Amino acid sequence: MYCMKCGNKMTQGDDFCDSCGSPFHLQQQVNVGTSITVPDEEIAWFTGKRSEEYAQKWKQNRAWNWAAFFFDAYWLMYRKMYVYCTVFLAIWFAVMMPLTYVIMEKSESIFIGYTFVLLMYVFVKIALGSVANKLYLHHARRKISQIKQIPWKDASMEREIRRKGGTNLALPIIVVSIPYMIVLLIGIFYFVTMYQHMQKAAEYLQQQDQIVETKEQQSKTTLNDDQATMSELDWDGDQWIHILLLGGDRGDLLAYTDSIVVASLDTDRKKAYLFSILRDTYVSMPGHEGGRINEFKTKGGIDLVKQTIKDYTGIAIDSYVFADYEGFINLIDAMGGIDYEVEKPMEYAPEGEDPEYHIQLDEGYQHLDGHETLQYVRFRMDAMGDYARTERQRNILVAILDKLKDHASMPTMTDLIHSMSSYVITDISMGDLLQLSKVAFQLDIDDVESIQLPPIELIREVVIDDKNVIAVDEALLQEYVQNVLHDQ
Repeated sequence: MYCMKCGNKMTQGDDFCDSCGSPFHLQQQVNVGTSITVPDEEIAWFTGKRSEEYAQKWKQNRAWNWAAFFFDAYWLMYRKMYVYCTVFLAIWFAVMMPLTYVIMEKSESIFIGYTFVLLMYVFVKIALGSVANKLYLHHARRKISQIKQIPWKDASMEREIRRKGGTNLALPIIVVSIPYMIVLLIGIFYFVTMYQHMQKAAEYLQQQDQIVETKEQQSKTTLNDDQATMSELDWDGDQWIHILLLGGDRGDLLAYTDSIVVASLDTDRKKAYLFSILRDTYVSMPGHEGGRINEFKTKGGIDLVKQTIKDYTGIAIDSYVFADYEGFINLIDAMGGIDYEVEKPMEYAPEGEDPEYHIQLDEGYQHLDGHETLQYVRFRMDAMGDYARTERQRNILVAILDKLKDHASMPTMTDLIHSMSSYVITDISMGDLLQLSKVAFQLDIDDVESIQLPPIELIREVVIDDKNVIAVDEALLQEYVQNVLHDQ
């Protein structure tokens, strides 16, 4: 047979374990109900730290305990009075917390409510502090009596009394530390989140600084031949140029995107392709979870959008142009508006939206200024919804390109580009804009192809994460795009 406490081997006749001193026949040797005297020496063993001070208080019948008043439940934990601590906390949460809520609700002012709550809290602490010494003495005697009911060897009993008593500083420290640790973790999470937002903001500001620097350089540029025509310029870029055109309701590169168009220019064949991507298209995002394609700019800025577009379509974006509502309006007005055939009446005036952006257009061929053109490209309250809207956006881009061809001379085009530069955000330099203007001028409008991505035959409307989205096989889509670009 073996000791149930330490595992030491024992014989049938042993009363105590030779290793740990534990009694062998515990259940037969407990004297239940016997009155046991607890001498001061054993109480001193149990008290441990400051035993002489507590003994003096008990002899003088002093009930008050400052440590219990200041630290309440933590003092109970420190003195290993776990049952009393549990009762104290149960009373606190079951009685004091509801009373606090009632007092705060009924109080005429916050100051009066907090005053009552503070007085109530102090009263509870006074109540505990006034009985703490007697409570601790009762706890010590009860624990020692339980230990002495077992026939220990003298040395073993003293060790057991000291083990059951004494103090436990670690537990209150841990309990006190928990809320601070929670606050610390929340603070770290908040810091990391703010740091990520600050990085995005810094990237945006850096892009803005580059744009300002480019504009300053442009303002210092002079043209030697003001009467030169666009045809006198030679394009020295790559064969293919892919420009990402983005539109949103706010002038912020980290905001959601309403319009996503990829303009691909074949400078050899003088052809252009406008690929508009449905904004509810579900795509994978490098380094992030998948989602709607119009959300990506908010998570990683323009670089993430360009990489996502490349992974989705197979088109490597060279540059981008972003315009918000105000920028688009001013851009159209700077061109003098456009003449366009509105295919049907369009009305949309939701409550809560700025009346400036309500939609009210008549059917027929008409001259559209900036506000009216914005209404046209935003309208989607018809049977085809976003499908028809993206088609209208592509058609307006073609109309803008057609209007730009009216500005054939270099001075006129230069002035127009300068005026537009204050309404858009782009990484295209003034020199490249002039070169692109030359390509645009040489394009035949009939050679501009307008394409929706994904095409109808590849679209699958699905629900992902409780969102209605458009899914597509990206390999098939990339094959489709390449076929379009190479006229296959």
